[in-house]
Amino acid sequence: MKHLPVLIFATVLALTACGGGGDSVAVSDAGGYTVESGVAQKGPLARGSAIWVNELAASTYKPNGKEYTFRTNSDFGTFTPNGITYGTPYLSTLAQGYYYNEITGTQSNDIVLLSGLSQIGIVGSTVADTAINVNVLSSMAVNRITKLATTAPILTFTAARAKAQKETLGAFYIYNDASILSGAKVGGVDQPANLTALDLSKSRAADQILAAVSAVVMKAGVNGAGVNALLSQTASDLEDDGLLNNSTNYRTSMQSKLCAAAAVADFATVATNLNSLYGTTYLATDLSQWVDTSGCADQVINKYKFTATSVAVGIESKSPAYIAGPDDVGQCFSVGGVSAGATAKLYYKGNNTAVTATQKVVLGDSLTVGVSASFAGSSSAFIQRSAPSTAGACTATVPSSGLTRVHKYTVTYTIIDVKISNQPHYIRLLNNGLFSISGNNLVNSQTAAGSYVNIYTPQNNIISNIVNPNARSTGGGYIDSIDVTQDGFTYFGSWGELSKLDSSGKVIWKKTIPGADYSYLSVSPDGGVFAAGANNNGQFWGVTNANTITKYDANGNISWNTQLPMKTKLGVFFYGITATPDGGVIATGMGNFTTDGAYTARTGFMAKLNSAGIVVWQKDIVNYANPAIIDAGISNPAIDANGNIIVGIRGTPSVGGFSESNYLTKIDKNGNVIWTKNIGNGVGQVGIAPDGKIIGLAGGGGIGRAPGSVKKYTTDGIFIKDILSNVTDFIIIDPSLILVTGYNAEGAFAKSVNIN
Repeated sequence: MKHLPVLIFATVLALTACGGGGDSVAVSDAGGYTVESGVAQKGPLARGSAIWVNELAASTYKPNGKEYTFRTNSDFGTFTPNGITYGTPYLSTLAQGYYYNEITGTQSNDIVLLSGLSQIGIVGSTVADTAINVNVLSSMAVNRITKLATTAPILTFTAARAKAQKETLGAFYIYNDASILSGAKVGGVDQPANLTALDLSKSRAADQILAAVSAVVMKAGVNGAGVNALLSQTASDLEDDGLLNNSTNYRTSMQSKLCAAAAVADFATVATNLNSLYGTTYLATDLSQWVDTSGCADQVINKYKFTATSVAVGIESKSPAYIAGPDDVGQCFSVGGVSAGATAKLYYKGNNTAVTATQKVVLGDSLTVGVSASFAGSSSAFIQRSAPSTAGACTATVPSSGLTRVHKYTVTYTIIDVKISNQPHYIRLLNNGLFSISGNNLVNSQTAAGSYVNIYTPQNNIISNIVNPNARSTGGGYIDSIDVTQDGFTYFGSWGELSKLDSSGKVIWKKTIPGADYSYLSVSPDGGVFAAGANNNGQFWGVTNANTITKYDANGNISWNTQLPMKTKLGVFFYGITATPDGGVIATGMGNFTTDGAYTARTGFMAKLNSAGIVVWQKDIVNYANPAIIDAGISNPAIDANGNIIVGIRGTPSVGGFSESNYLTKIDKNGNVIWTKNIGNGVGQVGIAPDGKIIGLAGGGGIGRAPGSVKKYTTDGIFIKDILSNVTDFIIIDPSLILVTGYNAEGAFAKSVNIN
């Protein structure tokens, strides 16, 4: 034993300091206790690393003199403590060796010491440990378990370990340990019940935490000697009170070291290296979600940080819900840390009840924070937790201390409330808070003298005005369309032209395409744009290429042209196009599928094209609505998080003898109907909010047409409420807010509207 560093004895000697309160332990039929497996992981310790397992007396937690030695028998840190009947349920495990450096992806050139305390017998309803794994988290908790189990007021081993584990995770702002270390089966997978059951090769939620903290420790330690010292010092810092508060007066506090490392740790590289080693499927976000990458300025792990951008000044924006877990039950919740000048409210039971005091929660309660501000810029607020009084009551005022932050919501406010001199149509939001609006310059209520696109600042000032004076000779001439890229460019389609503008409104390039009828645009995933409509000598009532979709790359070069297969080009036109995540596009419109030259045989259609412009499938509206609707309008396609397509279908009663019927329809990726709902109102435009709610615009459109009404539907197409009238276009920007254009008796406008 002389070859072992003194630190190895620290755990065992600490357990001999005092007697402990004994647990009532169930003994196996063989008169002893067994364990199934063990693994030592920093990264995993190298093959041949040394393992020592010491039995601890059940009544005093003192070593009983029986020690077992093992060697790791794989490159994954595994060892085999099974096949032995242990005389006590309490074991102290220590492991020493070289380890896999998950940041470099190579074996370390230094040695680390890992430790853990296990209970392999059943105590009451507590299930025995089946593994005696050791890792960075079990090593951090060892001294604290010892302290709680051997110093008055003495806790049982079960209680001491549970408390120490909660405190260890809490030091990293992880407060839902009861859910994470539940020991339950979730989705058919057994979850760990304690820190000595974690295993990097299994990638459960608790294993993700281990991977994240291990990466932070590796980064903070800089080198092997630093890692070993960091683990020892962290365990010592936690020992006296369960807090990383520099209690042992180290030159640099453990918390500041770990927080600084969390801000710069490369979790993408760590995930890649772990996947290469274990064959797992870790993502960078699987790891980063469990740490506070603000360097602990927020004191909230990334998993519970949410943001909303470009919210209108004066509009309250509500965060996603925080769902109360087992650790929150009976605790008092409130709002705190509100940015100067902003206001915030805690909403209890979802979005229904605003709470001004603290609120006691029960399991499963839904809590959101609503933030508003009267100025442009960023504001934030926290949902925080505090303990009730000794009588179990929550105070009428928010306490000034003893608060734990569990949720952060940050909102960036912009001011969108614009009066527009000419008819507006589309509105799109740029990534820097600017927004683009396109529309028509009117000669009178039925005629346009061309199209325009304006770019506005968040303070509603126009910084760019681009005009195309060309107008279509038939159909009133109202041709304008825009879409914006993630990096802040605007595509502008108008009669005979397609332009790309930078974020300041400067024209980067312009393509002159005589007769082009680009009424609909959609930015492709590669930064190019899909344009739907005639692309040469087009006329409103159909020409040989009026059913064309053209793909342009980001530099304005044509990647491909595809004509959709129609029986005749007479009366073919589009209602909308939407890019798909796979680089293809969904298009909707009006066309003829049956009889050559028969104008009255037109029906609405939908088509899916792949990234090469090849038609994957094309179907007419008869496949989607019942009864069949002839000469029917179909909205732009909206695509939900699962790739399904939502469209609105508007019936025309004067053609074909059918009564007017209007539908919302959900369609899968292959064009098959999932459901169809008769909604009573023709929806000509559809959008899907991040929470899955469907937003529809009934009516609205071009010159001489009355504006429409924005309506809200459930994810299943059930009408919820009317939101706003006099609207010509909308765009959803977060779960609670849309931007709209429209015109009413007071003139044309663009503004922000809350949809909740």
